[in-house]
Formats: sequence, C-alpha cells, structure tokens
Amino acid sequence: MDYDYGFTATTISLGSEITAESPAESISGAIVQPLADFGERLSASLPTYEGGDWEVVSHSTTRIENNLVVTVLIRRPKTD
Repeated sequence: MDYDYGFTATTISLGSEITAESPAESISGAIVQPLADFGERLSASLPTYEGGDWEVVSHSTTRIENNLVVTVLIRRPKTD
C-alpha cells in the first residue's frame, strides 16, 4: 500500500529551573502535562487534517537548551 506522509512538531519549554545538570526525573516532571496536551490536540486534529484518515507512525524528542522539540511522523493511505 502507498501512503501520504506528513510531519508536525512542537516546542515545549522546560522552564528556567531545568539546567544541563537536572536529573531525568525533573525533566520528566516538566514535560508530562505539556506533552499530554500536545497529544490530545494532535489526536483531535488528525481526523479532519487535510481530509483525515491520518495515523501517527513515530515520534522523536530532542532537547535543545531549555526546550524539548517533539516531531511526529504521520501517514494515511495515498489519495489520488
């Protein structure tokens, strides 16, 4: 089966209290709610985004200074 693919991304600020020396537990605590909110918005938008029928294939997170960049790969069956 052929697919159409797309990407979406968001940046989550970790706040000034998160530093390079912060333990993983502190970082996890800072991103739980913003990441859940992003997931809810994404789930709500996929059924209607450019004709709908999209599904999440994978995601990636990258920390850049005090920010977490979240990218999501989506796909749907190819449309003509």
